Amino acid sequence: MKKDSLLNILIIICSIMIIIGIVVIFTKKEKNPNEEIISSPTASPIISPTDNPTEPKYERITFSVGMEIYFDPEKNSVCDNYTEENSYIGINNGCMRFYGLSTEYGYVNMLLDHDLNKIPTNWASRQDYPNESTIEKVGISNYGNQNYGTFGNNNRGPVTVLRLMLEYTKDWQTSVPNTYNYTNGFSINYNNHKARMLTLADVTPICTKNSNQCPDWIYKQLGKPEGKLYWGYWMVDPSKNSDERAFRITYNGLVKDLYVDNVVCGIRPVLVIPEDKILNKL
Repeated sequence: MKKDSLLNILIIICSIMIIIGIVVIFTKKEKNPNEEIISSPTASPIISPTDNPTEPKYERITFSVGMEIYFDPEKNSVCDNYTEENSYIGINNGCMRFYGLSTEYGYVNMLLDHDLNKIPTNWASRQDYPNESTIEKVGISNYGNQNYGTFGNNNRGPVTVLRLMLEYTKDWQTSVPNTYNYTNGFSINYNNHKARMLTLADVTPICTKNSNQCPDWIYKQLGKPEGKLYWGYWMVDPSKNSDERAFRITYNGLVKDLYVDNVVCGIRPVLVIPEDKILNKL
């Protein structure tokens, strides 16, 4: 009897140990619910903190000199609703065509394809030249005090061109970085301006490659559609050989100087726009 009781106790102990072993094994093999969510092929992917699934993907455009760029300065953005009428002289709003000049400092420099003024202007008029309030308004400083003379004087800068350009671009939302302020006998601070003037530095690497003849995109559209034959459009640079003259792009694509009082030229601004606004394409 005692042997039977001892046997039964041993059987019970063994059974309990077997049950405990099964439970332990089962527990070890059971999957962590969190691990299953992470590894499941149907689960949402893990997104790093720097990823933004709603951020648009851009294609980088390669810049080239003379490339056409369609841009609305009043919206400060590229555009796709350009029409040929937006290239007529005097047009200063809407989706307009520009041509790429260069890239530097993280910006694209681009030239408008037409003149903003319907009536030709001089570089510095007899009325604007002595007007110190106008000179200050357009950002000119460090200028000389020579008399205007018979054919004008360039020592106070392109005060008339800058005055008119401020007026024509007053609704533009663009700006000119301080790195483009100009100094050459006088200084121009473009802080109040939405665009800048074309410089010899802009066109020299482009035009000197072909015997000083500029490509047609730099000078076409002069006087269109009215058929007025402008003598070109003004640049910012004074002549190196005369205090009465300043440079211009001529109607046939040459870089020449002219007396600053001649009322014969147009105003064609240069925009300075961050590269990402121009070279990133959806």
